[in-house]
Amino acid sequence: MVELRIRGVSVEGPDDSPLVILENPGGDLRLTVPVGPFEASAIIMELEGINPPRPLTHDLLASFFREGGFCLDRVELFGETPDCPRARLSYRRGFKRLGREVRPSDAIALALRLGAPLTVDSDILKPGRCLDQEPQYRGPRRVLSLDDWKSRTLRP
Repeated sequence: MVELRIRGVSVEGPDDSPLVILENPGGDLRLTVPVGPFEASAIIMELEGINPPRPLTHDLLASFFREGGFCLDRVELFGETPDCPRARLSYRRGFKRLGREVRPSDAIALALRLGAPLTVDSDILKPGRCLDQEPQYRGPRRVLSLDDWKSRTLRP
């Protein structure tokens, strides 16, 4: 397993699909994970340090973790479906260790909320999945700030 950090959120492709860009601490390995617009918004808000007036789903789950005495040890990205890796939460309560498979976008958002490490199976970091290799879409890739994201998602 290789530990990753979130570099940012970008939009790509003709339909401006959101992607989370992950990289290792050295910055030489990168991985993109497609996410939905709501999850992208939650991730951007956390990266920007913005607290919503009411908790988002990921905030609520993080509260349950804390109040229930659970500790999120790490998020693991593993395996592959045709368009993104799978994700698993590795957590514990006392001496009992648990794991649960979840959507990658939810796992990433929860890891951010709880400050848990984000790891990836090294098999996923093979040529063709890394950004420094040939991207599938050759159009522009932009990393968005929260203001950019708001202007795109709050259009009438």
